[in-house]
Amino acid sequence: MTITESGYDLDMNNVDIQHDISNSDKLRTVFGFIVHALDARRRANRKPFTVMSCDNVQQNGEVTKKCILQFAKSLNN
Repeated sequence: MTITESGYDLDMNNVDIQHDISNSDKLRTVFGFIVHALDARRRANRKPFTVMSCDNVQQNGEVTKKCILQFAKSLNN
C-alpha cells in the first residue's frame, strides 16, 4: 500500500474512521478497508493477505501494523 505519511496518523475520532468502525460497506479509509477485508477472509476460513507498506516512512511495517491493530481493536469494543 502507498498512502501519504500523514495517512499513518490514525485519529480514532476522525469522521471517516468512525464511519468505517460502524459501517463495513462504502468504506472511506485504507485501514477500514484492510481490516474489514481481513475479517471477511477470516470469517470465510480463507488465508489472510499480506499488507506491505511501500511508503518512505521510518519503520513503515511496524507503523502499519500498529495502525491496523489499533483499528481492529476498536471493532471489538
